[in-house]
Amino acid sequence: MTSRLAAIALISVVLGDAISAQQTLRDRAKVEDQSQIWTGGYEPVTLEMLVERADTIVVGHIQLGRPALLADNDSVVTYYHVEIDSVIRRTKPPGLVKGEVLQVRRHGGTMELEGHVLRATEMGFAQFAASESYLFFLTQRKNSRTTKDLDYYEVSYGPQGAFRLDTSTNTVRPMQDQFERWPKDKPIALATVIGEVQRIAAGR
Repeated sequence: MTSRLAAIALISVVLGDAISAQQTLRDRAKVEDQSQIWTGGYEPVTLEMLVERADTIVVGHIQLGRPALLADNDSVVTYYHVEIDSVIRRTKPPGLVKGEVLQVRRHGGTMELEGHVLRATEMGFAQFAASESYLFFLTQRKNSRTTKDLDYYEVSYGPQGAFRLDTSTNTVRPMQDQFERWPKDKPIALATVIGEVQRIAAGR
């Protein structure tokens, strides 16, 4: 009898896990607050790889962030409005100028859904802060069906493609340096990074 009860309990746990796995984030939010962690899994990159991947390199500041649940009802992203302070490099039309606003999409964000709070984070990549300035290496992908540009950009290679800018010293630090590509003990002059970007772009 005891063995039978144990077997029934085990089956109940397995079925419960299976049902839970099939539920979307929206489904689970109907019951309680939810947390989601996105691990990323980016390869280590060099500055040369960032310059090659990014079609848009700008310095800009965050106007606002708007979290949203994707159509799959299972992923939270945040759309950031980035006002351009200076254009470092642009490899596709149309050209960009200071004051224009780009939309940058990232994994993660906090929002309310179905009466509960969803908190999604990307491991090792803090969310951008309102009014803060950054050096961005961005990529604009195309819609797979229409081949037209999407209305948002993504940060090239995740946290390795964004640098927090200290406007008082005009220096930058990488949002994440997991692979130790940059000096640990001091920030880097923005002018130095820009100079390297221009050198790489020119093939020198």
